[in-house]
Amino acid sequence: MSTAHAVFQPRLLAGQTVLITGASSGINLGIARRFAEHGANIVVIARNAEKIARACADIGAQNDGRVLGCSVDVRETTSSLPHRSNAPRHTSGRWTS
Repeated sequence: MSTAHAVFQPRLLAGQTVLITGASSGINLGIARRFAEHGANIVVIARNAEKIARACADIGAQNDGRVLGCSVDVRETTSSLPHRSNAPRHTSGRWTS
């Protein structure tokens, strides 16, 4: 970890879960990586299933696989987004204890 981030406690987000949209690339992927470095469980959402799978593999390597990815277009109306009773169109990753 670089000295720029040394001001944070190493496991600052341990046990916390964060959801990040658009996290298959760019700045949001960087945010997901940083949260993973601090011990968070990560949920990443984006439209492209293949990019989500790659992002999950990348992030999971940093936080012992505590990452879940869902391919969802958040621009759709809420009636067409996955709900608890419906499985997402695609998921990548796994939770570990």
